[in-house]
Amino acid sequence: MITKPGFYKLSHDDYLADPALDVSFLKKFVKSGKHARTETQETHSMRFGTCFHWAVLEPKEFVRNVREKKSGYAEKKDGFIYLKTDDIKAIKAMKRKAWQKKTARNILKNAYAKELSGFFELWIGQMAKVKIDIIAHDGLIVDLKKTIDASEEGFYWQIKKYKYHWQAAFYLEAVSKITGIEHDRLGIIACEDKSPYECGFYMIEDDWLEQAWREMQPLIDKYAICKEQDKWEGYPDEFVNLNLRRRNYG
Repeated sequence: MITKPGFYKLSHDDYLADPALDVSFLKKFVKSGKHARTETQETHSMRFGTCFHWAVLEPKEFVRNVREKKSGYAEKKDGFIYLKTDDIKAIKAMKRKAWQKKTARNILKNAYAKELSGFFELWIGQMAKVKIDIIAHDGLIVDLKKTIDASEEGFYWQIKKYKYHWQAAFYLEAVSKITGIEHDRLGIIACEDKSPYECGFYMIEDDWLEQAWREMQPLIDKYAICKEQDKWEGYPDEFVNLNLRRRNYG
C-alpha cells in the first residue's frame, strides 16, 4: 500500500491492488456503495485496453505479458493475458495508425514519462491514485484511449458515457499536487478499435473539468463517510418515484 504522495513505477497488477481511491471506483460508487465494493473483475474491454496501452507505450511489456489464443474473450491465466488472434491483429493495426499520425507520433517520440502511477492526498485525508499514460516535455498530460468512435461527435458522447472528464480532472489534480506545478492541460488520443482504426485528438476544456469536480466532490465526501463507518449501502429500500425525465449523472 502506497502511503506517500509521488510517482511510482508499478506493475499493472500492483497498481490495481493498491486500495487508494481511483476514478474507476467512483464511477461504480455512483450506482451504489455495494457495487463499488464488489464489482472488481476486469472485463474483456479492460484487458484489451491494457494490452493496447502496453503495445503503444511499453512494447516490452506487451511481449512479456500477452499470449495468443484462437478465439474467445480476453482472459488472465498463469500471469498472462490471453487474447484471440483477431484482437492482437487489431491492437497492432491501432498502434500502426497512431504512429502514422504526426500528432501522436510527436507525443510518443518526445514523451517525458510514460505509464506512471501517481498517488496524492485528497481533502478528505485519503490517498487517491491515477495511472498517467504520458507526460509530455511541455507539461501536457496525454491519455491514450481505445474507442468505438473517434469522431468529434462520437467521442463527445464517449466522454459523457464513460466519464473521461472525471479521469482528466483527477489526472491534472494528481500531477499538480505531486510536482507542485499547476497542470491544466490534458489531451486524449482516441484510437478506434475497428477498421479503419482512425485516431482523433481532443483537449479536455475547463468546462468539462469544472463539471467533473461538481459531480465528484459530493461522491468523494460520501465515500469518506462510508469508509469511516465501513457501511456501503445498496439501493434505497423504498419506492422511488421514476419520472420520464432522465437523471443527469454527467
